[in-house]
Amino acid sequence: MEFKPRADLRYAELRNRDLRGVNLTGANLSQTLLVGSDFQGADLRDADLSLARAQDVDFEGANLSRAILHNTLMTRCNLKKANLAGANMFRANLIDTDIRGANMRGAAMTRANLQRADLRDVDLTGADLSKTFLKQACFDEANLSGTCLDPDNEPNAEIDEFERNEDGMVVAYRTITSPFLLGPGYRVGEIYKAPVFSTATTECHPGLYIYPSAEKLKEDYGAVTRIRVLTHPEDIHRAGGKYRTRWFYVLREFDTRLTENLEIIEEGDLS
Repeated sequence: MEFKPRADLRYAELRNRDLRGVNLTGANLSQTLLVGSDFQGADLRDADLSLARAQDVDFEGANLSRAILHNTLMTRCNLKKANLAGANMFRANLIDTDIRGANMRGAAMTRANLQRADLRDVDLTGADLSKTFLKQACFDEANLSGTCLDPDNEPNAEIDEFERNEDGMVVAYRTITSPFLLGPGYRVGEIYKAPVFSTATTECHPGLYIYPSAEKLKEDYGAVTRIRVLTHPEDIHRAGGKYRTRWFYVLREFDTRLTENLEIIEEGDLS
């Protein structure tokens, strides 16, 4: 087996190989099995890793710019400080992958699975995150410019189904608990804020989910404990049949207005 630029390594099984710094520019690694191998600092520009299965592989500092990662499985891999700029990651599976400090500028990640991925300090400028599964992914200090998670994006504010109070704010409903919230649930009289918020058309994406009525909430969740919340109309985004907001204030039973000088609690990624 020869490791060189444009090498044909299709269907190869690479277990526990030391391939640090190897030059595999433009190589065909589609449908390979990569387990426990070390690709630190490797040059994989324009390489084809589609349908490859990588588990516990170290790609730290590797150059994967413009690589093809269609349907690639990368479970518990180390991609810290890797260059994935312009990579095509359609349906790639990066569950539990460490991607801290990586360059993912312009990467195409439509329908990719980034559940529990660590994306701290990642540069995602201009990346396509539409229909990407982002449950419990960490984006602390990430550059989200030009993505659907860009804080400067404006939600579509489609609120026709919601009631509004005398100040023009939206009154909404949701469950009192969340799988990403520690403790017994949301507390009355507190403000909660989503750490990242999506303006994509994807229904299940980061944000705090709300319902326009208690009846609609019951249709999805049954007889659960519900809360009434208050938020600004311009912070609401409708995606398909679901609504999410950047933040909300949990109302007391008879409240209709926001109390001043409240502490803001930053939620986990509620998607």
